[in-house]
Amino acid sequence: MIQPFNVELATRIGIRTALVAQRLWEINEQRYPSETGMFDGRRWIRMGQRSLTVTMPYLTRHTAGYELMRLRKLGIIRAQQLSDDRFDHTNWYTFTEYGHDLMFATGCDEDMS
Repeated sequence: MIQPFNVELATRIGIRTALVAQRLWEINEQRYPSETGMFDGRRWIRMGQRSLTVTMPYLTRHTAGYELMRLRKLGIIRAQQLSDDRFDHTNWYTFTEYGHDLMFATGCDEDMS
């Protein structure tokens, strides 16, 4: 698997954080029906730490969780548990307005493959 790398985004937020943001952005833009949904007029991405490590095997589960937390602290994404199942604690993520602006400003909307 080849993962695109956006140097400008990585310069702004760090390499691993940028890779995770790019992966979420890709899922968001390609609108995978099993991993995305519309809530409150926004597109949300259902992504657990373990799921992220499957698509990004060079990350540990701990590192994936840290990078998702870092994206939240930077104000790039928001997280919420949206499942109707009370036993499902998987987070859903959406890009904030700042996150959308950052991804567009750094060229993540362009095809990088």
